[in-house]
Amino acid sequence: MFTPKIELEIIVRAFRRLLISAVWLMIGGLPSAVWAADDVREIFSVQELRDLWLPPEITGLSVAPPPPPFVLEPGGEAFSGVYGADVSHHNTDCVGPNCKRCEIDWSKANAHGVRFVYMKATTGVGAVKPDVSFPIYWKALANFHTKGQIYRGSYHWLTSDAGHDGLKQAKHFLSVVNPKDAQLAPVVDFEEDPVSRDSDYYESHPQTCRIKKSSAGDVYYVCDGWVDVPKGERLQRLRDWLETVAKATSMIPIIYTRTSYWKEMLGAEGESLVKQYSLWLAQYPVEPRKWHDAHPGNGWRMPNLPKDAAYPPGKTGDKYPSRHFWQFTERGKFKTPVITCNGTPADKRSMDMNWYPSSEADFKQAFGLAQQALTKK
Repeated sequence: MFTPKIELEIIVRAFRRLLISAVWLMIGGLPSAVWAADDVREIFSVQELRDLWLPPEITGLSVAPPPPPFVLEPGGEAFSGVYGADVSHHNTDCVGPNCKRCEIDWSKANAHGVRFVYMKATTGVGAVKPDVSFPIYWKALANFHTKGQIYRGSYHWLTSDAGHDGLKQAKHFLSVVNPKDAQLAPVVDFEEDPVSRDSDYYESHPQTCRIKKSSAGDVYYVCDGWVDVPKGERLQRLRDWLETVAKATSMIPIIYTRTSYWKEMLGAEGESLVKQYSLWLAQYPVEPRKWHDAHPGNGWRMPNLPKDAAYPPGKTGDKYPSRHFWQFTERGKFKTPVITCNGTPADKRSMDMNWYPSSEADFKQAFGLAQQALTKK
């Protein structure tokens, strides 16, 4: 005989199965077979995956229609500071049988005020193919970097897969990104790591799993793989990647994350890292301009940092001897479209936009670009 507690659990699980079935019917189909973790990361764009977990009260993503894009004007600034973008192959993936090629006009992006670009280079370990567009972006921005027009940098998506220790992931990154190339400080991306799970796992992890339908009509259980990695191992993977890349490049890397996620996944144990490394923080207000103007915060109008990380004293317009910066929207666009597909402006395409809260001179100083220019001469 079952105890009342077990009987209740059986009833709850059965009810949840009915709810899941209803969701399947609404979004059109049953979940496909369980895919490898790397397939999920490739099937969906970084933006699509990130949207699965972002709190709606911060992003406005639960509101229909979604918040308007943030549009940069040619030669203009929404608020003073240094603007940048970040991209992966998803920004220029060709869609449709007649699409041959999509590309980014970096000169136009520069004319709209973009001064730095980070691009995804690698994910996980060597078994995972590098981002296919990385060498294209990297080469295209080489002269822009040398001329001081758009500075280029690269990032690595840290993965939770078994066997993907930090040292292996760092070596994979360094096999793709030449440490001797002129570049911004490398970045390690620590956020929800999307992996595909089965229905039983999905049911037992309602807070960290989502149902996601692909453009091909397949439905996946997408879950955060870091949930199954012990906190100490999460920290060790980060530390090993950061220390290995720092030694190879002679630059202090940067950590990309969200403050709330960092606190949840690393807690007090993560405080030692934020004392050592700068942070690239993701926080997406529904209307970045209004949020920036109204945000009292720390004087710099920047997102809150994890505990034990600190902004320098001062406010926007003062000298900012720090490398903390802010990814403020996933829906950045340009008054004159910079992405074209088959020679036609791709008006609907967007990219992540970032902001550094001080002058370009401070940016160059903080990132060691002045010294880099002298070294390359």
